[in-house]
Amino acid sequence: EALPRLELDADQIGLERNYRLGPGTRDLSDPSYIDARWSYQGARFRPFAPVNVAAMRKASGEVEVVWVRRGREDDDFWRAGEVPLFEAEERYRVRVWDGAELLREAETGAPSFNWTTAMQAADAASGPVRFSIAQISAVYGPGFDGEVTFDG
Repeated sequence: EALPRLELDADQIGLERNYRLGPGTRDLSDPSYIDARWSYQGARFRPFAPVNVAAMRKASGEVEVVWVRRGREDDDFWRAGEVPLFEAEERYRVRVWDGAELLREAETGAPSFNWTTAMQAADAASGPVRFSIAQISAVYGPGFDGEVTFDG
């Protein structure tokens, strides 16, 4: 009725494997079976998008962007406070967009980013900007993006 889940490890990401697919009630040599070649993408290691992404202008003119990380493993079992990190270190990729144009890409080790007045002047956005934030996994790389649009 359904395909079984393959439990593969991070060191197998990108490795191609050969599979025979067909009805489990028939022999592997049956003509109803087909050959397939896939490489494991490691989707179970890809970090979820940060949530509650918010941007606010501070009195200094800087724009502070904050967010909350999400966990991929056992995230239902934490009791209080933040979701466990599940990574050797906390890292995020922050991108600043003006429409479809990427103005800036930065990395931060905390769930916040300050878009300084100097950065704003250098980036010269023509209108509202969009901040996209992805947690970076040592195994997978950047995960899904959480986003917020700022016009102020």
